[in-house]
Amino acid sequence: MRRILIVLSLVGCPGKDDKPVDSQSSSLTTSTTVTTTGTSSLTFTAGLVPKNLLMISIDTLRRDHVDPFGTKGLTPFLGGLADQGFRVDDFRSCSNYTFHATTCVALGRYAVEGAEDYGTLPQMNPNTGPLEDLPDGIRLMPDYLRELGFYTMFITANGMYGERHGNGAGYDIYLAPAQSDATQNIAIAPTMIENQLANGALGTDQPWFMHVHLIDPHSPYDPPDSYLGRLQGLPDTGYDLGTKTGQNEAITAMRDGAPQAEADNISEQLIIRYEEDVRWLDDKLEVAWANLESQGLLDDTLVVFWSDHGEQQFERGGWAHGQGLHPEENDAILFFWSKSIQSGVHTEPVVSIDILPTLINLYGGQQPTEVTGLPLGMAPADRVIFSTALAKAGAIATASSGSKKLVFAWDADPPELPYDALYQPYGLLYYDRATDRTERTDLYDPADPDVLELWGHLKPWVERIEPHSEYYTATFPAELP
Repeated sequence: MRRILIVLSLVGCPGKDDKPVDSQSSSLTTSTTVTTTGTSSLTFTAGLVPKNLLMISIDTLRRDHVDPFGTKGLTPFLGGLADQGFRVDDFRSCSNYTFHATTCVALGRYAVEGAEDYGTLPQMNPNTGPLEDLPDGIRLMPDYLRELGFYTMFITANGMYGERHGNGAGYDIYLAPAQSDATQNIAIAPTMIENQLANGALGTDQPWFMHVHLIDPHSPYDPPDSYLGRLQGLPDTGYDLGTKTGQNEAITAMRDGAPQAEADNISEQLIIRYEEDVRWLDDKLEVAWANLESQGLLDDTLVVFWSDHGEQQFERGGWAHGQGLHPEENDAILFFWSKSIQSGVHTEPVVSIDILPTLINLYGGQQPTEVTGLPLGMAPADRVIFSTALAKAGAIATASSGSKKLVFAWDADPPELPYDALYQPYGLLYYDRATDRTERTDLYDPADPDVLELWGHLKPWVERIEPHSEYYTATFPAELP
């Protein structure tokens, strides 16, 4: 059987004139759904792993806005695929902005582990954006998959995940289209495969790995007017919220003390725009999926969907991402789909660095020592996982084990902030996600044994990060060892 791996990363924006088509769900196989914890693995009909791999990564997609992870009903198509596939219910990003989060996926290890080898940690100037790029010569996802026989191709709509910054390097074919339309970008994939077959670069029986990275629903949220009926009757904000400039001006006004009624109106309209951008993305994916199906590209293909991070909507006082490491930004989606996969749900925590080793293991490879993530189902239940942010809202790190999560904003005197960020106050927060999935109740107690256990992991983690930070200095709390 031919192996095809298609990985789609969604960071793109569909065209306004495209119309959704009927779902292709009739062509999808269904099976008894299984729920697994730390011993799960992906299984397929007759034990045959699909030949090819398609990866779709989606930028700025909140977990709670995607069915069946949430209940908003915005993504019936994507949610249907997740139900028919094998989904990870507790997938956490290693960060809260694209440059850092996608670097973890590409490396198969935490970015700070890479930085200790090559000296550069993905981070942002609080006011101007990314600092140093990844150096040349680092082994990334396409390098490992090429060693397993795949011909590798990448189509990206976001410069933060691409050759420019180094985290999207190493593919046999690379394309960064000028447009950010999801349907058009995914439609490039069949032509790219045909061209590589025609010129002999892709062997007739060779498996291929196609990665498509889309930028929707990244700001500015500007779906067609047909999606914006919920805005009818709301007061005019005075800002063009469908543009980046207008959105920035509105958020600045809120931060500068706009009257509460004005601030509430801006917030409501931004949230509606984001939700409808997600709905529009789902419709565009349905169109793109039908095109892939009609050309037979899904017949022997494993499709991997994941998102890089979410989007804060003033839950902690800020807007967008790169702000905090709570669920609205740090929780993400991950699921696998093929016509032969056994559907199911994995309930234990999984983190960005686990995607690459899962694929290496699935396709019979030997995991290199520098890839420190763990294949799906092989992590111990008490594994400690980390997230790190050196971004718009300061220096933050988390350590989690099971449902327990410790958050540390570690610079007590950070530099001046840009317009749209509010620093998380210095100090520690502690949550039990088993009873508080949205992390609204801080249970921090420096005498709590669980806090002390996680602190024993988090303090050394921050000590590893700090030497690579350009702007932040760690101040450790006096009440903890």
